[in-house]
Amino acid sequence: MTYLYWDKFSEKYKPIKNTFEKDPPCDGHLFEDRDLLKRVKPNNIWSLIDNNDGEEMFITNGLRIINCLGYLISIENWKDGEEIEVRLGDGYEIKE
Repeated sequence: MTYLYWDKFSEKYKPIKNTFEKDPPCDGHLFEDRDLLKRVKPNNIWSLIDNNDGEEMFITNGLRIINCLGYLISIENWKDGEEIEVRLGDGYEIKE
């Protein structure tokens, strides 16, 4: 598993802004309409996950449905077999 913070994730994978909705969450990057994802390569899709256990939300690579609040689309793709978790909070120790 690879852990990243938002700034490293943004730099490496380059998430695109959502221009279809007004004021989308996640600094303008979150897509809530799953139908839009049909036109996106699977390795460019990321899911914003809510743990429901008091932990911070996080972004993970791939299309998830359970506890998913929305999706991000990146310009750079992740590789098959990679497991990536993007932490949005400040209190985490990141192992790279």
